[in-house]
Amino acid sequence: MERKLLPFSEEDKEYFKDIVFAVEATHFEQLSLWVENESSKRIKSWEQIYIGYTIVIGYVDDMPVAVCLTYAKLNGHKVVFYEATSQIVDHDMVRNWIDHYNPNNSNHSNAMNFGHCYSHIGAE
Repeated sequence: MERKLLPFSEEDKEYFKDIVFAVEATHFEQLSLWVENESSKRIKSWEQIYIGYTIVIGYVDDMPVAVCLTYAKLNGHKVVFYEATSQIVDHDMVRNWIDHYNPNNSNHSNAMNFGHCYSHIGAE
């Protein structure tokens, strides 16, 4: 099996510039986190950033590995939510890609452990 990770463009780097936390979450999980927050108001300000895109980050054999990125500002902190959406998904490749291009790669979680994000952004 041949694996090839693609380089990040300068434009793509701009999308990660101000990220303080990366959350692996499907679109439904992201919606569920928002709905849960609407009732608890643990995060005082959840502002959706209306930009999102899907990027091919690499290939496994000749099949693309694609990741969908969406963004929000939580208590004024920019957070990226990402989901592998391609037919072929290489989770190691996705995690390595996020770790490499996220300038704060130690600040990472998934939807199940979103409490780490709460702690990081100062949610009550």
